[in-house]
Amino acid sequence: MRRIFGPVHDIVDRWLFASVPSRQLLILHRAVLGSALLWTVVRTPFWLDQAALSTPRSSPVGVLSWLPSTQPATLSPAVVAGLATLTGGGLLLALLRPRWPSLVAFSALGFLVLATHGNSWGQVLHTENLLVLHLLVLAASPRPPTGERSPSSLTDGWPARVMALLTVGTYVVAGVAKLRYGGSDWVSGHTLQNLVAHDNLRKQLLGDWSSPLAPVLVEHRWLFGPGAVAAVAVELAAPFALLGRRTALLWSVAAWCFHLTVLGLMAVLFLYPLLGVAFLPLALSFESAESPDSEMMAQQRQEKSGGHVGDSASPA
Repeated sequence: MRRIFGPVHDIVDRWLFASVPSRQLLILHRAVLGSALLWTVVRTPFWLDQAALSTPRSSPVGVLSWLPSTQPATLSPAVVAGLATLTGGGLLLALLRPRWPSLVAFSALGFLVLATHGNSWGQVLHTENLLVLHLLVLAASPRPPTGERSPSSLTDGWPARVMALLTVGTYVVAGVAKLRYGGSDWVSGHTLQNLVAHDNLRKQLLGDWSSPLAPVLVEHRWLFGPGAVAAVAVELAAPFALLGRRTALLWSVAAWCFHLTVLGLMAVLFLYPLLGVAFLPLALSFESAESPDSEMMAQQRQEKSGGHVGDSASPA
C-alpha cells in the first residue's frame, strides 16, 4: 500500500505543509477576523429580531439542535445580545492581540452559535457557512505570526491550504445541490427564473430590499438558461483553482462575478466572497511552496515523526 499511495501522500504533504511568508499568513488571519467582526456588527440586529419573535417558529439546527423547538425562539434576546457583544469584542481583541489564540477559538465558537441561531428560522441559508469554517480553522491553528518577524520569515502554511480546500469544497457542494434538486429544470433556466421572481416578489410584499433589475430581466426567459449553466459551471469548476496561481486567480474572479450577479438579481449579499477574503487562501496556497526553507521545514517534520526524507517510497 505504501508503494501505491506513498508518492501521492508525499505530494499532498509537500503542498499542504509547505511554508508561506509569515506576513502574508498574518494578513489572511486579520482579513478573516475582520470579516467576521464586520458580519457580526451587520447581522446582530437581524439575530435580535429573530430572538424577539413571540411565536414558536424556530427549528433548531446544527450545534443548537438539542434545544426544544417548542419555545418562542432558539435563543432569547438577552442571550443573543450578550453573545454578540462577547463575540464581537473577542474578534476585535484577536485582531489587536494576535498572540492570544484563545480569543480566536472563543470568537469562532460564539460566531458559530450566532450563525446557527440565524439559520434555525425557516430556510437554512449558507451566506455564513464558509466564514464559520475558516474561523474554526484559525481556532485550531497555531498562534498566528506577528509583525515582529522579518519580512522574509516563513511559517507553516497548512491553515491557508485547509481554508482553500474548504472554499473549493463549499462551491462544489453548492453546484451538486443545484443539479440534484433542480435537474434539467435548473439547466434550462426555468428554476432560476422562478427563483429570482419569487424571491424578489416576496421581499417587495414584506417591505424588504429587492433587486430593481429583477422585474425587467424575468421577462426575458432566454437569459436564465445560460445564466444557470454558468452558475453551475463556476461552482463545479472550483477544484481547478487548486492547480496553480493563474487558475486560482481566474476562478476567483469568476466566482466573485457570480456573487455580484446574485446581489444584482436577488439582493442577496454574500459579504465574505464579495470582500474577496474567501479567495485569499487560494492565492496564498501557492506562495513559497518550492522554497528551500519549505523543504527544510518538511524535513524537520519527518525527523520529528521518526522518518527520513528518503523513506517515502519504501514499503510499509
